[in-house]
Amino acid sequence: MKVGLLMPRGDYESTPCVKSLAEEIAAGGIDVDIFTIENKAFPAPEVHQNEKGIRILYCPFIKQDSFWEDVSLVTSLFSIWVYYHMLISRHRYIVACGIRALFIAGFYSLFTGKKVIYNSLELY
Repeated sequence: MKVGLLMPRGDYESTPCVKSLAEEIAAGGIDVDIFTIENKAFPAPEVHQNEKGIRILYCPFIKQDSFWEDVSLVTSLFSIWVYYHMLISRHRYIVACGIRALFIAGFYSLFTGKKVIYNSLELY
């Protein structure tokens, strides 16, 4: 079984609650694909490909050099890329980290029936 975890800001390494969540899911024997972007404003993830059942997939169209981002452009490109990968993959659940990820996952779920879990970063 696979879980897709969406992080459109590229801040996986600097968000310990999400990193811990991914590690706990993987410890339960479930593969986790983290969909994210390369953003030099945040530290690069310290997870190597396929380590502990966690795989990080970077959107090839978006590479940011600063904290500032064009939110609508990044969200649009990221969502198209995620939709493509989700359609060809077999993810049972989608974990949305942040409000933009919830929008992307909710829209995808509407058409595919996949279950969405919202990991509200504001609650942490």
